[in-house]
Amino acid sequence: EPGRARVRRALRATTRAGRLATPNHDDWTLAGTAQSKIWDRHADLRTKSFLEDALIVASARRVGATVVTWNVKDFDVIAEVLPHAKTTPVALIDAAIGTP
Repeated sequence: EPGRARVRRALRATTRAGRLATPNHDDWTLAGTAQSKIWDRHADLRTKSFLEDALIVASARRVGATVVTWNVKDFDVIAEVLPHAKTTPVALIDAAIGTP
């Protein structure tokens, strides 16, 4: 239950701030197209799904947001077909406190 409470608090905060972006029909279409392009380019990745991450990218692009992720490798693959702004949590913290 503590995990669910944390999720509820985070959702309330992001909703209150107007920062919750949910995928719409166009995002699903864009993500599905990105998935197929990735599989066309990378036969070795055909067993891996990028759809959920591509949905995050599509939604972020639509609202002009930067994706914050530890999963840089997969998001770099997605960026080949769906360019987007991304950063890691560490880079975000470094930028906030002024660390070069």
